[in-house]
Amino acid sequence: MARVGSGQPLPHLPHQIERQAHPPVPLYRNTFYNLLRSFDNASLNTQTKPKAFNSYYNDTAWGGNVRLDAEISRRDTLGIAFYGRRDEHAEHEQVFPSEAYQPTTTSVEESYSIAGENVFRFLPNLDLTTGVSYDWRVLDRAQGYSGGMIHYPTRNRGAPNGQARLSWRPDPVSELHISVSDRVRFPTLFERFSTRFGGAVSNPGLRPERAQNYELGGSHTFGKIEVAGALFYSHLTDLIASFPVQYNGTTVSQSRNINSGNYAGAEISLAIPVRKNLLLGGNYTYTHQDVSAPGSSPRYRPTDVPTHKAFAYVEWSPVKKLRFVPNVAISSNRWTMNSIGTTYFRTGHNVNISARVDYQITPNVQIGANASNLLDQNYQMVGGYPEQGRNFYVNLKISG
Repeated sequence: MARVGSGQPLPHLPHQIERQAHPPVPLYRNTFYNLLRSFDNASLNTQTKPKAFNSYYNDTAWGGNVRLDAEISRRDTLGIAFYGRRDEHAEHEQVFPSEAYQPTTTSVEESYSIAGENVFRFLPNLDLTTGVSYDWRVLDRAQGYSGGMIHYPTRNRGAPNGQARLSWRPDPVSELHISVSDRVRFPTLFERFSTRFGGAVSNPGLRPERAQNYELGGSHTFGKIEVAGALFYSHLTDLIASFPVQYNGTTVSQSRNINSGNYAGAEISLAIPVRKNLLLGGNYTYTHQDVSAPGSSPRYRPTDVPTHKAFAYVEWSPVKKLRFVPNVAISSNRWTMNSIGTTYFRTGHNVNISARVDYQITPNVQIGANASNLLDQNYQMVGGYPEQGRNFYVNLKISG
């Protein structure tokens, strides 16, 4: 599902009295068809037991956006934007051993956002960007199947957002900024209605979560070395989380709103051009999580986000048109839950060494090869779902 109102600033315009909407208006249509099959055995050649199934998905999305920018003065730029999207999801399942097909269930939802942004330049090197938006969702239909058709209650929701950023450039190679925002995230159709093949129960009344975000950051170039960093803090209310619950005597999960959560941390990145054809770079992020969920059993743990995360790379072009990029990604422990939803546990850290090589055959044609998890490390980020071992692929990119 699309997340509307990304909060990205509208681009600055060269000075002029007024700029009309940018033609053409971006419009798109996306389709996605998927078949998920479950078999009886590791050979994937029989479907005779009740655990086997064929699950068919067919999704379609239409959308578009329009933007109007105007130069109020040499110091003041105003932008207005509108975004709309319609998502249609259809699914049905073939069950075994009867080989019968269940009825097709559908969900239809529309997402809209209208936003305004103003950039005011107090000085040539000091500007303030402020923005507000209103996002809303229209749920037209939400169906499910469990021994019969389920028609979930539909409810439309809307919420405002706001953000501001003050940016100062004391010299040509330095930038400092401070930003604040108050934003909403609507639950997706998946979070509200998906039963995860019997591993979850729906929650049509799931409320949006809201986050207040604060950031203090900057960047500076020391000679040729580029350094950027930031301190951040986020406070979330009505936090959406996957929660273990008992349903018909079985432990399953359910997306629920829990009290609140706090996320604080820091990040830093480096880019070091050693030679004209050799670049070293990397980044590191520290994140501390504190989530309040009184009365949860087992005690709720925030999942999926490691405390420490680092990435380092080398970009080398030994000859013209050839680029070689080895890299390493390191993540510390993160919380996850076992596949039956009864116990939280730590995944353990992981080190993923990869390498990529690209060759630009012509200005419009590029061929590449990639190797990942070269150490063939056995690790998981979600309980019960090991990541790929050592793997390789090649690709061909043709641009117009």
